[in-house]
Amino acid sequence: MTVEAKGKAIPLATLIDEPEAHYAPLKNDTGIPTILANEYGKGRSVYYPGPIGEKYLSFGVYDHWKLIANAVRWAAYQEQPVRVQNCPSTVELTAYTQPKKDRVIVHVVNSIRSEIDEPICDISSERDVELHVRIDDPKRRLKVYTVPDRKPVPYERRGNSISLRIPEFRYHRMIVIEGQSGRRRK
Repeated sequence: MTVEAKGKAIPLATLIDEPEAHYAPLKNDTGIPTILANEYGKGRSVYYPGPIGEKYLSFGVYDHWKLIANAVRWAAYQEQPVRVQNCPSTVELTAYTQPKKDRVIVHVVNSIRSEIDEPICDISSERDVELHVRIDDPKRRLKVYTVPDRKPVPYERRGNSISLRIPEFRYHRMIVIEGQSGRRRK
């Protein structure tokens, strides 16, 4: 399959001819786009003609993950509403909202990716993992705590988000962020 940029699409990377050996000098640029970015009206898109997601899942190449994550951020015009920093790639984050209870639930799991075919001998404790959560009302009073022990977690407001350090965990930590609207919840 040959791909070419049309209209206002911008090629961000192009294919090079395959070298004779893995560590041989790079060959000529073919000019065939391998990543295309486009803007149309208020929308943005990124196109990869190859199966980059499948390759990431098969081989776990960090640069593939970065290409996908950066494309999503660019197309969305903003950072993710919930994100972690200062943690290894084994830490996974799942977040969801409970609008009727006026809260966000964040699960942080220190797991080992399923591609590893060897026994897991050790899982390290994680500390100083930063959690950033976008909030709708920066002046709103919040209650942030761990579950199941309901220990309060200190946080800082930064613009339209809050930032906190997740208490040390080895396998799993659950954080709840509740809005304090002054009304009783049913």
